[in-house]
Amino acid sequence: MSRAVVAAIEGGHGRPNIFRMKQTFFRRLAPLLVLFGLTIGGPAAAPAQEIGGDGALLRSIEQYFDGFKTLQARFTQYAQDGSTADGMLWLKRPGRFRFEYAPPNDILLVGDGTWLIFYDAAVDQVSHLPLNSGAPRFLTAEKIRFGGDIGVTNIERDNGMIAVTVVDRTEPGSGSLTMRFEENPMVLREWTVMDAQGQATRVVLRDIQYGPDLDNDFFYFTDHDRKKDFRVGTYQ
Repeated sequence: MSRAVVAAIEGGHGRPNIFRMKQTFFRRLAPLLVLFGLTIGGPAAAPAQEIGGDGALLRSIEQYFDGFKTLQARFTQYAQDGSTADGMLWLKRPGRFRFEYAPPNDILLVGDGTWLIFYDAAVDQVSHLPLNSGAPRFLTAEKIRFGGDIGVTNIERDNGMIAVTVVDRTEPGSGSLTMRFEENPMVLREWTVMDAQGQATRVVLRDIQYGPDLDNDFFYFTDHDRKKDFRVGTYQ
């Protein structure tokens, strides 16, 4: 399986469930925990020093997110070891997302607002992990706002692109999320998750569609999903 899956930054919760998994399933799941920041050992990286940032720029990014509640896109994911994975994703605020990985990676990730549900169809194994912090919480928040629990640690501008790095103040040292936007017009093009051990996973978006009609049932894991042909997206 490709060493890549989606992005976000959660803390190290849910460990007992992880260690009860069969060894084969755990080996397949472990790289995905890096992507979601669910680290299982090692020292935590020091939190970045917070900066003041550009208030007007951050407000414009907030207004961009305010402009849609649902999103569909294709993505390519790049892991630090050089491996890649393609797929489709759907987001619905607040709190819901679905990531499908294209063949040969038989992986489905669903966020139902409470749980991150990981399904590996190749071995027919399901895991539920708490979804209570990090990039999924930030990107699917009802109102995306900088400040409060979301600390801005870096802002860069280069050739019409903006990079904004944030950390979760409720999970010091858990890692960071860097989002890259095209500035004019404002479009989220990619994000990179850096976990507490310094492992980076990058997700690049394309074919973005705003405002698709997505029922909440689309973001639940059901018996219909627990099969080899769980995908609803189209893949070449």
